[in-house]
Amino acid sequence: MKRIIGFIMLITGLLGLVLAITGIFLGRQAIDQIGVGLNNTLTLTLDTLGTVEDTFALTKTAVDQASASIATVEMTTAGLSQTIGDTQPLVNQLSTVAASEVPNSVEAIQVSLNSSAELARQVDNTLRSLQDFQFAQSIPLPLGQSIDLNFDLGIDYDPDTALDESLVGIAESLDGVSTELRNLEPIFEVNAANLGMMSDNVQLISEDIAAINKVVADINPLLDQYVDTILQIANGVEQVQANLTSYLQIAKNVVTALMVWLAILHLGPLFMGWELISGIYNTDKVIYVNSKEELDKLETDEKGE
Repeated sequence: MKRIIGFIMLITGLLGLVLAITGIFLGRQAIDQIGVGLNNTLTLTLDTLGTVEDTFALTKTAVDQASASIATVEMTTAGLSQTIGDTQPLVNQLSTVAASEVPNSVEAIQVSLNSSAELARQVDNTLRSLQDFQFAQSIPLPLGQSIDLNFDLGIDYDPDTALDESLVGIAESLDGVSTELRNLEPIFEVNAANLGMMSDNVQLISEDIAAINKVVADINPLLDQYVDTILQIANGVEQVQANLTSYLQIAKNVVTALMVWLAILHLGPLFMGWELISGIYNTDKVIYVNSKEELDKLETDEKGE
């Protein structure tokens, strides 16, 4: 029975030693492989962080350009609102001129033309009479001679349309013009009101664009914070990668120490099993003593022998 127990303990000790020795070699190899994988992962992480940093840099450039473009649109919109607002008084003035002053002037011209038509008729008749005037006279002289006098005023006036008819025609052609111009007043008023509303709306758009530009301008500080965070992470990863070899060596030493400790733990069962199998120490007699006097007596007997 002792030999069976000893054999089991011997096998257990040997397996423990083999496991410890194998663990030293395999554990160190596994740590090396893990180190290679970690190094590749850290390198990939650094490349990814660099790509993200470049992306943020491009984003900052795009945001700056967008902010400048939005600022230009804002200025243009504000200028357009001011221009439209300045146009409204001009439209009101045009409404006053076109719907009031010009019709009044047209009506005054019509009155003047109609008044001048009678005078023009008289002038026309006078000119026609003067055109028809001729002087023909024969003055007798001695010796049976005579002098013929024949002359006119040299006026050639025979128009196709009489002057008074032309003036009346012009006056009649102006009929309805004043009414049509006065009918434009509501249209001008509506346009002026629309211009005012348009100016206000464009101004609101300009203010909205300014608010959007402010939000866009606040993006860059956030991007700067992200870039700083990425740089800090990259620096940490670089430090870990630089110290990775030492960390792996520490891990190897720890695994080796654990395996050595495991081997030491199995030395006891190994020697005890060998003792039980070989029976080297089985001849020893086991003596039980109950007191110190019996122990001293036993030692004295052994010395006497």
